[in-house]
Amino acid sequence: MPPPRMQVKPLTRYALLRILSWALVVLVVLLLLRWGWINATAAGVVIVLWLAKDVLLYPLYLPAVAAESAVSPGVGAMVGRTDSSRYF
Repeated sequence: MPPPRMQVKPLTRYALLRILSWALVVLVVLLLLRWGWINATAAGVVIVLWLAKDVLLYPLYLPAVAAESAVSPGVGAMVGRTDSSRYF
């Protein structure tokens, strides 16, 4: 019997997926700030806009991780089925 899977909340999973992009944006903005290509206000605006983008896209992510439903029946719906695709 396989061990039970740990249930992670969708918001936590989304945040964990986004951490790398947040770190990369902060790194690039800090480098641009250090080199004098942008000022502190522009750096703050870029970081806030990047985070706002992720907040706005979160509702689109939810259906992808939703439990099995009529819209998303999951992998169980494909078990035992045969391929019906055709190649031209």
